[in-house]
Amino acid sequence: MKNCKSCNKEIDDIAKKCPHCQAFQNWYRNPQIIASVFPLLILPYIFFTTSLFSKENFEDYQSFIKHEKVSETTTSRNLVFTYKIINNSDLDWENIDYQLIGKNEKGVPVIVESKSEYSWSVLKNSESLLSIKISKDQPDNINWSFQIIKMKHPRF
Repeated sequence: MKNCKSCNKEIDDIAKKCPHCQAFQNWYRNPQIIASVFPLLILPYIFFTTSLFSKENFEDYQSFIKHEKVSETTTSRNLVFTYKIINNSDLDWENIDYQLIGKNEKGVPVIVESKSEYSWSVLKNSESLLSIKISKDQPDNINWSFQIIKMKHPRF
């Protein structure tokens, strides 16, 4: 005879389960352990297949992303620039961070407009338009250039 590991009452030597408290005498015999071990086995698979550990950063794919100016419009109070973002990569991109840089005739930056568009996205191997509105209260003879700082790849 031996004592139960849970309630410490005397049970048979070959008993796998205590007849008094129903506790399993060996942890690996407990069917509830499967519920704990199964997620540990499946979680790495989920993480790797959903690209949580991938290195899909904008810096690595920056050469696949092009942009070109479509239009520059002047309204009564604003300048509106429209750019076409061309995605030649096999990934979708969203949440663009960009800068619109205004340089004087000497090439010195005098105005930098940095913004983020969280509702913007471009699908793989496609194009998307981005309109930027800035105040018209800018000096004359400004040469504007557009630069994409960062975009995010949706993980799921």
